Formats: sequence, C-alpha cells, structure tokens
Amino acid sequence: VYRDLSLGTSEHVMRFFLFLAFCGLAIGAFQYSARLGNPKVTNPVVLSWSVNSSVLHAQVSWKGKGWVAIGWHPLESTPSGPHGEGMTYADYIVGEFPDGKGVLVTDRFSPKGNPPAYDTTLGGTDDILEYSGGQADGVSMFEFKRLLNTDDSPYDHPITAGRYHLIWARADPSDPKVKNPNMLSYHGKGVDYTHGNQWVDFMTGANSNCTVC
Repeated sequence: VYRDLSLGTSEHVMRFFLFLAFCGLAIGAFQYSARLGNPKVTNPVVLSWSVNSSVLHAQVSWKGKGWVAIGWHPLESTPSGPHGEGMTYADYIVGEFPDGKGVLVTDRFSPKGNPPAYDTTLGGTDDILEYSGGQADGVSMFEFKRLLNTDDSPYDHPITAGRYHLIWARADPSDPKVKNPNMLSYHGKGVDYTHGNQWVDFMTGANSNCTVC
C-alpha cells in the first residue's frame, strides 16, 4: 500500500509557487542539496535532503516533465565502473507521475543492473514511510521519508556515515521511442544529462560529480 501524502489543493498550489525558483524551496527547507550531472545542464536533477534522528527526508526534482529516480550503495560495496555500471545492487527510489499531476513513489532494487524492480516482488518490503509531490509549472518533484536502516537487506542499504555511490536518472522526453515519459523507461544515452553518477555523504552533505565512482 503506497502512502501518498500529497498536500491539499490550496497548500499544493502554494508549495509549487514557492518552488518556482526551481529548488529554492529545497535549499531553504533541507539541510543539504546536490545538483546532479553536468554543470552546464540548464535542467539538472536536484537532490535535497535532511537526516533527522533515524529518518532520511529527501526531495528529488528536475525542470521537465517525466519520471525521475535516485539509487545508491556504499562506494566499497560492489565493483563500480563508469556511467551506470554500478546499478548492480543499488537501492532505488523512483518517482513516477501516472496522471501528469499526482505522484507514485516506489521502493526498488536492481539485483543485476537491470531496470529496478519493486522490492516487494523480489521478496523485500516497501519501506517508504510517506511521500508527496507532483508536476506543475514544468517541474517534476517528489519527496519521501524512509528509515536510515530499514532492516530490509539486501534490498535496502542502511544509510550511515561515509561516501555513497549515488546513481540518478530521469526521463528523456525527446526520445521518440518513449511513449509515456512520466512512467519509468530507458533513460537514454545522455550521460550526465539524463543519467549519471555522483558520490555523496548523506550525513555531512559533501558530494561531487564523478565519471567513475
């Protein structure tokens, strides 16, 4: 059962008005923020987050219409090569926008570098505590909360001190093969534009783009 805690209509509109500056809300409301991908990109994926007690509260957004996702594992946990080879054994959170307005956020895992599968179909559990988001003014955004340690091994990686390999991806609406960019599909070949690699320390906010993490 997915827990969509999207705001009521008036609050939802107000929230997106605050969000018009593109991530102004995220920078002001969260402890840390990371701009993902090539610095020259005008519509980057932005990850903002806070760690409170035992919970990760994060927001993922990009200036465009389409699904967006992040995944991670500790840098030392698996062999990791350039441009997404580290998808294997990554813990994913995927945001989709089925009706072009609301949001569906799912807890996923990629056992062999394949498209992330639902944790629940692999034998794990859905460990998203709550989520919200949507699309407005050309921006796709979702927020979620989950425990730092869900005890859902190997499908969820505990979040502790230290560097993590962060994998990010978004829809490529310009790809004619994509029928519905709001639902998870191939991210295209635009490395550092539609997908890429970053390292991040969730506890300190330190982060950097990396070709090979």
